[in-house]
Amino acid sequence: MSAAPQQRPELRFPPVENGLDYLVDVTNRLATEPGVDPTPRNLKYAVRSLQDATETLLKARLQHEHWALVVAKPDGATRAAFARGDFLSCMTATRVAFSARVQVIRCGHPPYRAGSGCWCCG
Repeated sequence: MSAAPQQRPELRFPPVENGLDYLVDVTNRLATEPGVDPTPRNLKYAVRSLQDATETLLKARLQHEHWALVVAKPDGATRAAFARGDFLSCMTATRVAFSARVQVIRCGHPPYRAGSGCWCCG
C-alpha cells in the first residue's frame, strides 16, 4: 500500500518580509567575534544580500504607490497578469530614474534636492 502524497508547503514571500530577511542575512554574515573580520565569502554574500534587500524594499514601496511601477514594460501590462506573476520586473536603476520623472511630472520640480523631496512638496 502506498503512502498518501505529502502536500508541499505553500511558498509565499511577501516583498517587505523578503527584503527584511535579506537584511537579516546581511547582519548574520557580518556578525563575527570582536576583532575578527568576516570571511571574503561572507562579505561577498553580505553585499549581494544588501543589494537584494535594497531592490526588494524599493520595489515594495513602488508597488504600494502603483503596481505598474515595478513592471519592466508597463505600457502592455495588465493588473490580471501582474496578479498571476506573469510579468518581467523592472531593473532598480531604471525604476529609480522613472520614479524621479514621475515626481517631476506631478509637481513640476526636480526631485530629491539636497537629499529631501522637491523644494515645494517636501
